[in-house]
Amino acid sequence: MCSYKYYPTIVDLTSEENEEYLALTKEIGRRYNFNKSKKGDDLALKTLIFKRVAVKNNAIIKLDELEKIFKELGDSLNYCIIYCSGKQMSDVKKLLNKYYRLR
Repeated sequence: MCSYKYYPTIVDLTSEENEEYLALTKEIGRRYNFNKSKKGDDLALKTLIFKRVAVKNNAIIKLDELEKIFKELGDSLNYCIIYCSGKQMSDVKKLLNKYYRLR
């Protein structure tokens, strides 16, 4: 495996994203408590959990932070791996084209 440097950036959710995250968390709690005595899979609970994960994965501020990184690194960035959701792929490509013209 090649060596690399890893610099995680922590971002907050917007107020709307945070409200959605908290609402899903409450619903997950209700659904879990309602079904904890039952055995088997609860598809509705799994769906709620995946929706809550998606809120974090698609946080809009991630794109703002990525743009700040591109501005800061400028031409010194030669190689990188960017992890993003499928929903953010188009926006990440736009930022790459804006700063690096996908060399």
